This record gives sequence, C-alpha cells and structure tokens, in this order.
Amino acid sequence: MQTLPQWTPTLVNTSSDPAHRFGESHVAVNPTNPNNLVVVYNQDKYTLSCAAASLNLSDHNCDIVPGHIAGIPLVFPEPKADFGAAFPDLATPKWFTCGVFTSSDRGATWTHVADFPGWPADHPEALDQGDCAVAAGPDGSFYLSFDDLNWNTPSVALPTCGIGVDKSTDGGTTWTGTTLSGTACDGPKIVADLSDGRIYEASSGSLGSRSTLNPSDPLVFPDSPNDRYVSSTTDGATWTTPHGMGGLDTSVSPAAYRSGGGGQMSAANGTIAVAFRSTSTFACSFFVGTSSPCLVFQSSTDAGATWTRHAVTNAAATILSAVMTAADPSTPGHYTVGGLNSSNQFVTYQTSDSGATWSTAGAAVSDTATYTKFHPWMGYSPSATLGLTWSANQASGAMGTQQYKVYAAFSDDGAPRGYTAARSRSATAPRRRGEPARPRPTTRMATRPDPRAPSAPSRTTTRTSRCVTTSPSSPGPTGGATTTVVRPATGRATSAKSDS
Repeated sequence: MQTLPQWTPTLVNTSSDPAHRFGESHVAVNPTNPNNLVVVYNQDKYTLSCAAASLNLSDHNCDIVPGHIAGIPLVFPEPKADFGAAFPDLATPKWFTCGVFTSSDRGATWTHVADFPGWPADHPEALDQGDCAVAAGPDGSFYLSFDDLNWNTPSVALPTCGIGVDKSTDGGTTWTGTTLSGTACDGPKIVADLSDGRIYEASSGSLGSRSTLNPSDPLVFPDSPNDRYVSSTTDGATWTTPHGMGGLDTSVSPAAYRSGGGGQMSAANGTIAVAFRSTSTFACSFFVGTSSPCLVFQSSTDAGATWTRHAVTNAAATILSAVMTAADPSTPGHYTVGGLNSSNQFVTYQTSDSGATWSTAGAAVSDTATYTKFHPWMGYSPSATLGLTWSANQASGAMGTQQYKVYAAFSDDGAPRGYTAARSRSATAPRRRGEPARPRPTTRMATRPDPRAPSAPSRTTTRTSRCVTTSPSSPGPTGGATTTVVRPATGRATSAKSDS
C-alpha cells in the first residue's frame, strides 16, 4: 500500500462578509469545467441592523440563533401575530437567505451572486430561504435547493412553506426563477445522476401546506406519515410526484406506515440509493425481514415510486449513526455504505450486486476517536475514487462548542479497508471571548478527476490527506466564512467544503 504525498490546505475567504453571517456551506464542481465551482451558504442568524451598526459579535444583542435571542430563550413557534413586530429584522425581505458564490479558478477567488431569485413567481411573499444545498448536472448546470418560506409571521412561515429549486446554466452567475419540488419543507438535499442528467431532491416532514406554500392545503401529517420524500427532474422546471422513502406495512392491523430513508442519498446509472438504520422490530421486519436493529439499503429506478431493499449484512450492529451511501458512477450496482460505529470511527461496507451481498467493513479513523464527529460526506468520483470527509472536535464537547478539524480520506480501489488515518494541522485562530457558538458547521466534499493531471494511479493506491483545523466561531485570515480548498500534490482536483 502506497501513501501519496501530503496535501497543503489553502484557506480561502469565500464570502468576504465582515459580519460572519454565512455558514453551513455546500459546494458543487462543474463536471464539464472543474475550474468552475459554486458554494452556497445559509446566512447566519445575526440581525441586519446590528451587523450594520457594529462588528462586535461578542455583543449578544447581535445574536439571533434558533432558541436564543438577545440572551432570552425563544421557543418556536413564537405565538405572536406579527413576528416582525417583535423582531423587526425578520420583517426585512430575505433576512434569512442563501449566500451564493461562484469561482472560475478552482476556488482561488470568488464572486458573490447578489441578486438571487429565491421565491416562486406566484408566491412573492416567500422571500426567505434556509437549509441551502447545491448540485451540478452532467451538462454543467447547477441546481440550488432550499426551504422556501416567509418568516415575517410564524403562523404562516412554519406551517406554510415548500422546497424551492433554482437552476443556473452559466456557471452560477444567473439563476432561473424558483420552482417547487413538491417535497416536504425541511432539510432538502439534492444530488445529480451524471449518467442521465436526472436531478433528485429529498427532504423530510409533512406534505400539504408544508410542501405547496398554499395555506389552504391541509397538512398530510398526522393522518398520514411524516416521512422523507424524494422527487426528481431533468430540467429543473417540472418535477415528478413526491414519493415517500418508507412504505405501508399491511402485516399489522391497522396497517402502519414505516418511515425510511434518513441517510445520505446518492444517484448513478439511472438509480437512486439510500441506506438508513432502524431499531424498530416492526420496521426491520417490514423492510428487510430481519430482527432489529437493521441497516436497510434501498434503491429505486423510478424516482421513489417503488423500492428494492436489502439488509446490509451484519452492519446494523456496527454502524450506529451518520449513515451515508455512495454510488459508483463507473460500475452499475457498486455502492459503499458507511457510518460511525460504537468506537466513534467511520466504517464502511460495499456491494457489487446492488445490495444482495456485502463486503466486510474497513475503517477510516482520525486521531482521537472519543471526540465528537459530525457532518460527514461520502462520494465517488467519475473515475471510481471513493472519498470521505468529516469534521471532528479537538476536545471533549458537543458539536459547535469546540475547535474542530476537517478530515478527508480517499481510496482509489473503492475498497473501504484501504483507508488510513487522515491527518491534519491546527490553525492558530482562537475563539473570541464572549462570542456565541456558530450554529451547525457542515463539511461536504465533491470529487472529480483533473483532465490536466497525469494518468490515475493504480487502483490499489490509497490516499491520505490533511486539512485545516477550524474554530466554530473564528474567521479566516481576512474575516468572514472560510472555505478550505485542498489541492492534492498529484494534481487531482478535489474541493472540500466546510464552514468556519
């Protein structure tokens, strides 16, 4: 097993926002032009007036984070008729929004897309966005998904929203008007199948007014299941009917719906796949005919209308959380499923027959297994390189309360047993005294081969990488949110994404 040279991380201040309002970054690489990247952020919950008046973010009066405002606990939904009357900044159009940034030089410099059209033409009140994510199609088009809602009045914002999707065909510079995917309004994730151009979006919650932005549509829940739903498109304008990732269990009386699909999904070769863990005896029996706990791998060739399911053999006792699925675009039926085990290490299983049989697990470990790990992402490049990124605290404590490192590990033969420990180097920027913790940092990675690079190494080669330590609240060298762009010594282009 050969270890390739260490990588040198490069800190790039993507947003250049002096108030540090952007977080939870996602990145996509144009498959037709790897110089072209699009990064999207959620805007952090600092008030516009306070950020404009002062950059002293240790002042808690500048801080609006879910559950906390001006030092006073806040419970959503706030029972006021006019949310904006209590918190005037929320009445400002696009107070919550997606920050969109583009690069044409592999992340060395960035341009902010200021006029992002984040609402459907027939719902001009839905000016706010959240949970922003981005994917790139095979023709170089970018697709941006987000919760679309109006925060001015919680009685409208919380029960009435939808998942909006915008499309760009010019590298992320301009975007089409928003269409609704039809799925439930919470935590959308979007992926592309590079083989056929189909785009999949999945999100959690209830259908009805929380998927259509129409307050007269009754909520599906609780009369019907609160599940994860998936829809798809080939053009970004029209979407298939949303389908649940679970199913109706008629073996019990009355029939009960079993929710499914909580893990990271992936798409390739005309198939969408997702794995999830269940501890329910009834759900495990229904999905894969096993006892609990179970790890379910399911795939669909019709955008979720029907599912084929298999148990990931022996993995349920090993993988306990952070379940991920990666589809190999170079080989139909080849998938890797990974997650955290009881030792807080990432372990992986792979199948070459669409889930009928599974390999033994391998491990990708970081320096201190006992520290909290969060926001992992796993995926294959077009040339079958399997990559995994994650963030890990560097001291005991919950996510968002400690400095953390961003790790990456790669395997060129797709074999999870080929992983080695990803190493990293500490940054020196400390957390500022009195500054509130940054919410929900995210790490995600996109991989693709560099056409300028030399021929790919042997499929038995294993890569090791190192990335940068990030404080949950400290800015980059020039202030603002920071994206770590990692350039491997071999010339293969890989963009890792994280927020700081």
